[in-house]
Amino acid sequence: MKGDIEKAATFIDHGADLHARDEDICSTPLGWAAKFGKRVMVEFLLKRGARPNLPEDPLWATPLAWATRRGHGEVVELLKQHGAT
Repeated sequence: MKGDIEKAATFIDHGADLHARDEDICSTPLGWAAKFGKRVMVEFLLKRGARPNLPEDPLWATPLAWATRRGHGEVVELLKQHGAT
């Protein structure tokens, strides 16, 4: 996971959009990390400014929705601590 964080940091440092959305599951990088229960990555992205609630998020594709459906309790709690609804 350390390598993933370092790669993500490099992308962000070079201007990657933390709120870019993919076409497959309509999710941001935070949504993808939440979907797969990557707690350390979720924490990193939140610290770097990723927002857990975006007005254009489909309700089924929010980071909180993914983490909840997939049973990632630690990620759910972390997202809620950062204001996810």
